[in-house]
Amino acid sequence: MTTLRNAAEKFESSQTIKNVADLENFDIDKANIETRTFATGTDKEFQVTGFEHADGDFYRVPNSVIGQIKTILEKHPEGKHFEVIKSGTGLNTQYTTMLVSNL
Repeated sequence: MTTLRNAAEKFESSQTIKNVADLENFDIDKANIETRTFATGTDKEFQVTGFEHADGDFYRVPNSVIGQIKTILEKHPEGKHFEVIKSGTGLNTQYTTMLVSNL
């Protein structure tokens, strides 16, 4: 039997929220977007839109990235693989989305 302290010290969350910019690139046809609810340590909940990657982590996709992908697809409807570059922090965060490959 283990104490609650020992269990807490060894606890690892089964799922991590990462940012889509953390990926080298991603296939928009394999990314099943969904909104999930997560809890903070203070019993507050928040919702995140994103997708679960093959690595098992959930990658958050900001609305601005979704809008940029839409704009790119209007010009390149065959677009498939995208890359996102993140710059800045907090409220000054900006994302640049690029089409990497049509294959």
